[in-house]
Amino acid sequence: MLIYHVFGEISQKHYLHFKLKTMPRQYVKKRENPFTQTLIVPFVRVVDLVEKQDDGTLKNNYHDVELEKFTRVYRNPHNLQQLKRLSSSALWMYNWLVYNATNKHIQIDDAVMSKEYDCSEYTAGEMRRELVDMAIIAKKHDNVYWLNPRYFCFDDRIKVYPDNAVRQFTIRKKDFQCNYSIDPELNCEIFSPVDKLKVV
Repeated sequence: MLIYHVFGEISQKHYLHFKLKTMPRQYVKKRENPFTQTLIVPFVRVVDLVEKQDDGTLKNNYHDVELEKFTRVYRNPHNLQQLKRLSSSALWMYNWLVYNATNKHIQIDDAVMSKEYDCSEYTAGEMRRELVDMAIIAKKHDNVYWLNPRYFCFDDRIKVYPDNAVRQFTIRKKDFQCNYSIDPELNCEIFSPVDKLKVV
């Protein structure tokens, strides 16, 4: 704290600003993601089938599946605008839904939620009603609510909601490149083929 002795009444805020300014760049900026140093992604390898090649050898077709649970969150511009309108408490409940979605619907009990968020049952009910008003959830029966899959889904929506899947185009895998565009009818971002790609 020598700087205090030299400059007398310099404030803590100015001292910290001076310290950051004079700090070597390697301490401020990292070239690699520091979180990957201890990251472990557990997965299981699922063998689909065994194919026999022309030379008589066998080939395993497989795909890797993460063991840690996850939820798909969809970056629809409409969704972002709706979420901006949520109160801070309702946004907390929205995050709870994202983390706990394991089906097309979920049970929401005001008494349980009040303990979860350390609030009154009335406040928990207000949070739930706000999500209903914003069409993020809809009542099914009793304390069970449908989840709006436009915001998030516990699995691939093509598998979960096959009747709602609308094919946009078909393209060869080796030529697959894409960018985002806005579909005015669906009011959402979709993948579209880039220029000069042959769509079959």
